[in-house]
Amino acid sequence: MVSVDDVAPAPMIAAQSQLENAQSFSWTGPYLGAAIGYSDLKLKRRVPVEHPAEVIEHPAITEEVIVPAVTEEVVIPAETRDVEIPPVTEEREIPPVTRDVVHPPITREVEIPPITEEREIVVEHPPVTEERPVIDKIWKPTDPKDQYPGCNHGNNTCPVPVPGSGEWNDKGQWTGDWKRGEVGRETVTIRDAWTETSTETVIVTPGRTETEIVRDSWTETVVVTPGRVETVIVEPGRTETEIVSAARTETIIVEPERRETRIISEAWTEVVRAAYASTFVQEMKESANTFGVFTGYRYQFSNKAVVGVEANYARTNGVRTSFEQESHRFDLKTVSIEAQLGYAYARFLPYIAAGYVKTSGDDGWLAAAGVDYALTDNVILGIKYTRHDYDNLQGWKATNDTISARVGWKF
Repeated sequence: MVSVDDVAPAPMIAAQSQLENAQSFSWTGPYLGAAIGYSDLKLKRRVPVEHPAEVIEHPAITEEVIVPAVTEEVVIPAETRDVEIPPVTEEREIPPVTRDVVHPPITREVEIPPITEEREIVVEHPPVTEERPVIDKIWKPTDPKDQYPGCNHGNNTCPVPVPGSGEWNDKGQWTGDWKRGEVGRETVTIRDAWTETSTETVIVTPGRTETEIVRDSWTETVVVTPGRVETVIVEPGRTETEIVSAARTETIIVEPERRETRIISEAWTEVVRAAYASTFVQEMKESANTFGVFTGYRYQFSNKAVVGVEANYARTNGVRTSFEQESHRFDLKTVSIEAQLGYAYARFLPYIAAGYVKTSGDDGWLAAAGVDYALTDNVILGIKYTRHDYDNLQGWKATNDTISARVGWKF
């Protein structure tokens, strides 16, 4: 049988273990996470209104007066006019003027080609001969000392060495053949006589140019001036003065009788109320869902006080409503940095924050308060309220209140 004393300490040990784990947890370290929430953006601005003055226009007071006509006696001279008397003309027929023109004959040049015929030409060529010198025979002495036989200068038959047949030795002797000079000339036939036949074109009658009559000369009657009908002035035109009306005296109206409006009192303007300016306060409200990310660093002191710094990026998409405009969507992006001060209670961390916020239209300040809970040593859940304050958000003084749920990871 189990006694009460045996089982009582178990819950106490479990509670004590949880308390020790909570007390051993520290908020010190970096963290990052994401948030989703709801924003309420309030816009307010003062719109100046110009009120014009209220005036009454009083018309002028007038009366109608009859002004009598003004007349005078005028002598009207006689009235005349110039009358144009046209000329008197008649039509006369003038015969044409002609002359005879003699045209020379029309000719043209005709080219007559030459008359030729083919003829055979036979040419007898004599034989082709050439005169060549007659050289005495070539010999080679049997004994080098006899290599230079006598020289007969009378007939120019001195012997000379034959090039390429030998050489000169160290004794000044030629070891090759010898030949004598030219002893006479002879005629040698290079080509025998032959007959050459060819065909030649011979002009029998040369080409010439002849003049051919295309048309004989002829005589033509040419009209120099054609016949015409001419208008002849028999009596020229003139201008005559004709009396339309005789001179007379008339009474004319210089200024007719008329009705005239005379001003008794000028028109004037009465100011009932002067112009003034007032200010109209225009307010708008925008509701939206907010999505964002955040990162930061916290440090926990030994007395459980916690300080930290956090950076946020958020995007708000929502619907604008106002009493002047229909609803429409808007998009607001913010970047902020804040300093935090909190107090750790086990795994709970209530804190407050203040910092700087920047949008595409203006920058401002923020204030926030929130509570974070460490679900584990790394997973953090939290809820946070943030207020953004802008002095000039595209011409509006604005506040943006956001409540967001956050989840983060602590390193």
